Amino acid sequence: MLSYRHHFHAGNFADIHKHFLLYQVLTYVNQKPKPYLYLDTHGGAGLYDTKCADAQKNREADGGVVSLYRAPHLPPALEEFRQFLQNITPELSLYPGSPFLAAHLLRRNDTLRTCELHPSDFPLLTETLKNIRPHHTLIHPTNGYQALRAALPPPQHRAVVLIDPSYEDKQEYFSVIYALEQTFKRFRASIILVWYPQLPRVEAQELPQKFIHTAEKFDLDYLQSTLTIKAPPVEGYGMYGSGMMIFNPPYTLPNILDTVTPTLIQLLGQDNTANHQFNTFIR
Repeated sequence: MLSYRHHFHAGNFADIHKHFLLYQVLTYVNQKPKPYLYLDTHGGAGLYDTKCADAQKNREADGGVVSLYRAPHLPPALEEFRQFLQNITPELSLYPGSPFLAAHLLRRNDTLRTCELHPSDFPLLTETLKNIRPHHTLIHPTNGYQALRAALPPPQHRAVVLIDPSYEDKQEYFSVIYALEQTFKRFRASIILVWYPQLPRVEAQELPQKFIHTAEKFDLDYLQSTLTIKAPPVEGYGMYGSGMMIFNPPYTLPNILDTVTPTLIQLLGQDNTANHQFNTFIR
């Protein structure tokens, strides 16, 4: 939706969950020399100031990246991720969006494509990426699902896709499933990561099983990671957890998650119901 801006939420627990997994996928894909396409369907502004007025309203970064940076000891995979974040941001109060993160991981011959419809965020995204990755970068002021349809299959025959909608419009819960099915009909080999919120609404609670059904329909390996930070609200629709569905995930990912999830729960959890669960089918 054009009303959504990520500035209010940048660096929160969901960003840490999502970006840690994205980092793991991209570093794994980089192990092979063949170039690939990285497509980010909802690019946002690219880089966020966690000290700005919007971010300070709810101070969501305090329960996310601030907790990560203050942790005295971390498992190796999480420490590597922390060092990466600190190395790519010129100031620790800045938090990278997913296109910014990916731009620092992709190699020179890899291609980055991203989309953003918001008229205020699109020029920010363009300026941010132009300064750090002038080559093989395409930024579109268009619907991310349309770009997904146009971009796959890519000439490289390798692709990593992040689908990260706001879900403010409940139609997103249906659009994302439709987009996945249309994509896998054309290019089953793509690695696709989809972020989704844990919310006490029917559409949100049905979505994880719909993802699994999609994977089974197209005979795909998958990993579904759910980080719950607190009990669901008794009233209202507040987010109480973060989910990531990864189609065609790296086979190394389950073991990596096993090593870091106790620490993630400790750092990001807000009450004693905090937990992590994952379903996986990897051959």
